Amino acid sequence: AKIKIGGYTSAEGNADANKALSQKRADKVLADLKAKGIAAEQLDKAEGYGSQFAKCDESKVNKTDKKALEACRATDRYVAIKVVEFLKK
Repeated sequence: AKIKIGGYTSAEGNADANKALSQKRADKVLADLKAKGIAAEQLDKAEGYGSQFAKCDESKVNKTDKKALEACRATDRYVAIKVVEFLKK
């Protein structure tokens, strides 16, 4: 299979900084997969999406509840691996 790595961030902070951070996350996972011996032809690319797909709706979180706010934001900080193509043997 050929895979694509996507990095994501919460909407907290500057959009450009979030985009750069999400790209760093995706690049790190891609580098780790290469270091573990995953063949280059199986790795499509790493892409940072920033907060473009953030799911945390901060308007529904009590801003005085710092734990709840952080938990909401944490749901948007992740890296996803997506199969984009199946390779033939």
